Amino acid sequence: MPVLNRIAGYADDMTEWRRWLHRHPELGLDCHRTAAFVLGKLR
Repeated sequence: MPVLNRIAGYADDMTEWRRWLHRHPELGLDCHRTAAFVLGKLR
């Protein structure tokens, strides 16, 4: 399956992830919640 087709399959998920990250902003180096969110998605 071409990479673009695989990426397109995640479009809705990525939109929701972006919205979650913007609803829960963290500033500077204090990004524990953001790091946990990203780690959870990568697992």
